[in-house]
Amino acid sequence: MINGVNPDGFNAVIAKWRAIRDGYAGIDGSLNEALVYAMDGSGKMVRPRICLIAASAVSPRWASDQNSMVPAWRRDLIIAAAVAVEMVHNYSLIHDDLPCMDNDDMRRGRPTLHKVYGEAIALLAGDALLTDSFSVIAESPVPDENAGHCAGDAMACIRELAGAAGGRGMIFGQSLDLANAAGNLHEPGAALMNLERIHQHKTGALLGAACAIGAAAAGGSKKAVTAFRFAGSQIGVAFQIMDDLLDDSDNIGKTQGKDATTGKQTYLSLLGRTRGLELVQGLTSGALQGLNEVGILTPDFEAFAAALCRRKF
Repeated sequence: MINGVNPDGFNAVIAKWRAIRDGYAGIDGSLNEALVYAMDGSGKMVRPRICLIAASAVSPRWASDQNSMVPAWRRDLIIAAAVAVEMVHNYSLIHDDLPCMDNDDMRRGRPTLHKVYGEAIALLAGDALLTDSFSVIAESPVPDENAGHCAGDAMACIRELAGAAGGRGMIFGQSLDLANAAGNLHEPGAALMNLERIHQHKTGALLGAACAIGAAAAGGSKKAVTAFRFAGSQIGVAFQIMDDLLDDSDNIGKTQGKDATTGKQTYLSLLGRTRGLELVQGLTSGALQGLNEVGILTPDFEAFAAALCRRKF
């Protein structure tokens, strides 16, 4: 296992990711280099990993079953879903870093896309990744006899991902984050509630979708998909709180101390590290409890969620 992920499944995701990246390399013009650069970043692949773990909770043998108990089209759909959610995440980082947004110079330990290729190309590269992510799911190959069944599951994945990424999800969260950039709420209770709302939409929604589409692609019931969406959203908020707490660390791959320098309100500034860590633990425990109550919590999912709470300062 790779951090709780079946290596066959994860290697298939990486292979598809690289194939898409290499396909971009064949595009004429200045966009191709920017897209390859975006997909070459050494990200942690948190969202595709947790997507695969959720899929394995529903269909434990999906990644290694070659005896047709799990049809090939379902394996293809799970892999496509995991790749698509990471494409959306990468697009969001590119746009987050733009001067009109968070204005960051570093991401994942190297210059941000707009610092290398300019703002216009960075904007277009993000647009391309977002748009193409849905094609990756929609174009997952399906034998004719299974077209109807797979189309329904693929549509469920697209619906989850679009809802999480759009104007009621991540993009709305980004707009709230921009309004929060100046730290304009001074009453601690109101500031904390606002920050939670930002994280629920900006990070929680997409990580919730990663879990939900993993379950949906694996053929999970509506109950399972709903439970994983909630669990992922809670873990996503916890994950973002950890990012806040790591702002003054030199181990985060982005500009160290950026939030503190700009006066941005974060969980570190509002709660401090000790109370922030307690909140991370509480959110994670609640997410796992919800999955346990419906009987779909696996040791791998539990271990991965716990690992996200133990990132080093």
